[in-house]
Amino acid sequence: THSPPRPNASSRRRPSNPPSPEHPALKKIPPNKIIAETMARLQGRGIRLVAHGVHCDPKRVWIRLQDETEEGGSGEPCVTWQTEFPRRVPNQSGQVSIVLMRGSLHRIPLKQILYIDVGKKTQALQLTKGVADAVCLSLLTQNGSLDLQANSKLERDSLVSCFSMILDDVHEEDWRALYEASPEPSVANSSTFNPGGGFMR
Repeated sequence: THSPPRPNASSRRRPSNPPSPEHPALKKIPPNKIIAETMARLQGRGIRLVAHGVHCDPKRVWIRLQDETEEGGSGEPCVTWQTEFPRRVPNQSGQVSIVLMRGSLHRIPLKQILYIDVGKKTQALQLTKGVADAVCLSLLTQNGSLDLQANSKLERDSLVSCFSMILDDVHEEDWRALYEASPEPSVANSSTFNPGGGFMR
Protein backbone atom coordinates (compact mmCIF):
# COMPACT_ATOMS: atom_id res chain seq x y z
CA THR A 1 0.00 0.00 0.00
CA HIS A 2 1.06 3.57 -0.62
CA SER A 3 0.26 6.96 0.83
CA PRO A 4 -0.95 8.87 -2.23
CA PRO A 5 -0.45 12.63 -2.42
CA ARG A 6 -3.30 14.95 -1.50
CA PRO A 7 -5.08 15.88 -4.74
CA ASN A 8 -5.61 19.51 -5.66
CA ALA A 9 -9.38 19.97 -5.45
CA SER A 10 -9.30 23.14 -7.56
CA SER A 11 -7.98 21.42 -10.68
CA ARG A 12 -8.90 18.42 -12.76
CA ARG A 13 -7.39 15.18 -11.53
CA ARG A 14 -4.63 13.97 -13.82
CA PRO A 15 -5.31 10.41 -15.00
CA SER A 16 -1.75 9.48 -13.97
CA ASN A 17 -2.50 10.21 -10.31
CA PRO A 18 -3.18 7.08 -8.26
CA PRO A 19 -6.59 6.79 -6.58
CA SER A 20 -6.49 8.66 -3.28
CA PRO A 21 -8.28 7.86 0.01
CA GLU A 22 -8.39 11.59 0.79
CA HIS A 23 -11.74 13.34 1.19
CA PRO A 24 -12.07 17.08 1.96
CA ALA A 25 -14.28 16.33 4.99
CA LEU A 26 -11.93 13.77 6.57
CA LYS A 27 -9.37 15.34 8.89
CA LYS A 28 -7.59 12.02 9.41
CA ILE A 29 -7.43 9.15 6.93
CA PRO A 30 -7.79 5.66 8.47
CA PRO A 31 -4.71 3.40 8.39
CA ASN A 32 -4.02 1.75 5.03
CA LYS A 33 -4.61 -1.68 6.58
CA ILE A 34 -8.14 -0.72 7.68
CA ILE A 35 -8.94 0.77 4.27
CA ALA A 36 -7.68 -2.41 2.56
CA GLU A 37 -9.79 -4.59 4.86
CA THR A 38 -12.89 -2.46 4.18
CA MET A 39 -12.29 -2.64 0.42
CA ALA A 40 -11.95 -6.43 0.65
CA ARG A 41 -15.27 -6.63 2.55
CA LEU A 42 -16.98 -4.42 -0.07
CA GLN A 43 -15.65 -6.63 -2.87
CA GLY A 44 -16.52 -9.83 -0.99
CA ARG A 45 -19.68 -10.56 0.98
CA GLY A 46 -20.45 -6.87 1.47
CA ILE A 47 -20.88 -4.63 4.52
CA ARG A 48 -24.06 -4.41 6.57
CA LEU A 49 -25.15 -0.83 7.22
CA VAL A 50 -28.39 1.04 7.94
CA ALA A 51 -30.11 3.05 5.17
CA HIS A 52 -32.31 6.04 6.03
CA GLY A 53 -35.10 7.70 4.05
CA VAL A 54 -37.28 10.76 4.54
CA HIS A 55 -40.64 8.96 4.64
CA CYS A 56 -39.64 5.45 5.62
CA ASP A 57 -38.21 3.58 8.56
CA PRO A 58 -34.48 2.82 8.68
CA LYS A 59 -33.58 -0.45 6.98
CA ARG A 60 -30.63 -2.78 7.35
CA VAL A 61 -28.90 -3.08 3.99
CA TRP A 62 -25.92 -4.91 2.56
CA ILE A 63 -23.65 -2.70 0.43
CA ARG A 64 -21.27 -4.38 -2.00
CA LEU A 65 -19.10 -3.59 -5.01
CA GLN A 66 -19.91 -5.55 -8.16
CA ASP A 67 -17.34 -5.89 -10.91
CA GLU A 68 -18.46 -5.52 -14.52
CA THR A 69 -17.31 -9.09 -15.24
CA GLU A 70 -19.44 -10.75 -12.53
CA GLU A 71 -22.10 -13.19 -13.62
CA GLY A 72 -25.52 -11.54 -13.52
CA GLY A 73 -23.89 -8.11 -13.51
CA SER A 74 -24.90 -5.15 -15.64
CA GLY A 75 -21.66 -5.00 -17.62
CA GLU A 76 -20.36 -1.97 -15.72
CA PRO A 77 -18.95 -1.59 -12.20
CA CYS A 78 -21.70 -0.91 -9.67
CA VAL A 79 -22.38 -0.55 -6.00
CA THR A 80 -25.21 -2.92 -5.09
CA TRP A 81 -27.53 -2.89 -2.11
CA GLN A 82 -29.98 -5.36 -0.64
CA THR A 83 -32.27 -4.96 2.34
CA GLU A 84 -31.99 -7.52 5.14
CA PHE A 85 -35.08 -8.72 6.95
CA PRO A 86 -35.95 -11.49 9.43
CA ARG A 87 -38.18 -14.38 8.33
CA ARG A 88 -39.77 -16.98 10.58
CA VAL A 89 -38.96 -20.43 9.23
CA PRO A 90 -40.50 -23.57 10.83
CA ASN A 91 -38.48 -26.77 10.80
CA GLN A 92 -39.81 -30.34 10.46
CA SER A 93 -40.65 -30.58 14.14
CA GLY A 94 -42.67 -27.36 14.03
CA GLN A 95 -40.15 -25.21 15.87
CA VAL A 96 -39.81 -21.73 14.41
CA SER A 97 -36.44 -20.08 13.95
CA ILE A 98 -35.64 -16.60 12.68
CA VAL A 99 -33.57 -16.51 9.49
CA LEU A 100 -32.09 -13.29 8.11
CA MET A 101 -32.94 -12.97 4.42
CA ARG A 102 -31.72 -10.55 1.77
CA GLY A 103 -34.15 -8.71 -0.51
CA SER A 104 -33.89 -7.94 -4.22
CA LEU A 105 -30.53 -6.82 -5.58
CA HIS A 106 -30.37 -3.18 -6.70
CA ARG A 107 -27.49 -1.60 -8.62
CA ILE A 108 -26.13 1.93 -8.83
CA PRO A 109 -23.50 2.32 -11.59
CA LEU A 110 -20.38 3.83 -10.05
CA LYS A 111 -20.25 6.48 -12.79
CA GLN A 112 -23.62 7.79 -11.57
CA ILE A 113 -22.23 8.59 -8.11
CA LEU A 114 -21.30 12.29 -8.16
CA TYR A 115 -19.52 12.42 -4.81
CA ILE A 116 -19.66 11.27 -1.19
CA ASP A 117 -21.21 13.42 1.52
CA VAL A 118 -19.75 12.97 5.00
CA GLY A 119 -21.95 13.38 8.08
CA LYS A 120 -25.65 14.21 8.32
CA LYS A 121 -25.83 16.48 5.27
CA THR A 122 -28.96 15.19 3.55
CA GLN A 123 -32.54 15.65 4.69
CA ALA A 124 -33.03 11.98 5.48
CA LEU A 125 -30.02 11.91 7.81
CA GLN A 126 -30.81 15.28 9.37
CA LEU A 127 -34.21 13.86 10.40
CA THR A 128 -32.62 10.97 12.30
CA LYS A 129 -32.60 11.11 16.10
CA GLY A 130 -29.99 9.43 18.24
CA VAL A 131 -27.67 8.85 15.28
CA ALA A 132 -24.25 10.48 15.52
CA ASP A 133 -23.02 12.68 12.67
CA ALA A 134 -19.70 10.80 12.86
CA VAL A 135 -21.17 7.51 11.57
CA CYS A 136 -23.13 8.90 8.58
CA LEU A 137 -22.34 9.16 4.88
CA SER A 138 -24.29 9.56 1.65
CA LEU A 139 -23.64 8.51 -1.93
CA LEU A 140 -24.96 11.33 -4.11
CA THR A 141 -26.35 10.69 -7.60
CA GLN A 142 -28.25 12.95 -9.99
CA ASN A 143 -31.46 11.18 -8.94
CA GLY A 144 -31.02 11.32 -5.19
CA SER A 145 -28.88 9.90 -2.42
CA LEU A 146 -28.24 6.62 -0.68
CA ASP A 147 -28.05 7.74 2.96
CA LEU A 148 -26.12 5.34 5.16
CA GLN A 149 -25.25 4.83 8.81
CA ALA A 150 -22.09 2.89 9.61
CA ASN A 151 -21.42 0.92 12.78
CA SER A 152 -18.61 3.21 13.97
CA LYS A 153 -16.72 6.37 13.01
CA LEU A 154 -13.73 4.30 11.90
CA GLU A 155 -15.93 2.20 9.60
CA ARG A 156 -17.59 5.35 8.21
CA ASP A 157 -14.24 7.04 7.56
CA SER A 158 -12.87 3.88 5.97
CA LEU A 159 -15.92 3.59 3.70
CA VAL A 160 -15.51 7.25 2.68
CA SER A 161 -11.85 6.59 1.84
CA CYS A 162 -12.74 3.47 -0.15
CA PHE A 163 -15.42 5.26 -2.16
CA SER A 164 -13.05 8.21 -2.69
CA MET A 165 -10.55 5.84 -4.31
CA ILE A 166 -13.33 4.19 -6.32
CA LEU A 167 -14.60 7.53 -7.66
CA ASP A 168 -11.02 8.50 -8.60
CA ASP A 169 -10.96 5.30 -10.67
CA VAL A 170 -14.23 5.89 -12.53
CA HIS A 171 -14.37 9.69 -12.92
CA GLU A 172 -12.06 11.72 -15.12
CA GLU A 173 -13.37 14.98 -13.69
CA ASP A 174 -12.48 16.15 -10.19
CA TRP A 175 -15.41 15.04 -8.06
CA ARG A 176 -13.80 16.61 -4.96
CA ALA A 177 -14.15 20.05 -6.53
CA LEU A 178 -17.83 19.29 -7.17
CA TYR A 179 -18.23 18.26 -3.53
CA GLU A 180 -16.56 21.41 -2.24
CA ALA A 181 -18.70 23.60 -4.53
CA SER A 182 -21.98 21.95 -3.49
CA PRO A 183 -24.32 24.06 -1.34
CA GLU A 184 -25.62 23.05 2.07
CA PRO A 185 -27.67 20.90 2.16
CA SER A 186 -26.56 18.74 -0.75
CA VAL A 187 -27.78 19.54 -4.24
CA ALA A 188 -29.33 16.12 -4.73
CA ASN A 189 -32.76 15.27 -3.40
CA SER A 190 -32.45 13.48 -0.09
CA SER A 191 -33.82 10.02 -0.52
CA THR A 192 -32.90 6.40 -0.14
CA PHE A 193 -33.41 3.66 -2.68
CA ASN A 194 -36.44 1.54 -1.87
CA PRO A 195 -36.90 -2.23 -2.28
CA GLY A 196 -39.16 -1.62 -5.27
CA GLY A 197 -36.29 -0.23 -7.26
CA GLY A 198 -37.00 3.50 -7.04
CA PHE A 199 -36.35 6.09 -4.39
CA MET A 200 -38.13 6.45 -1.05
CA ARG A 201 -38.79 10.08 -0.23
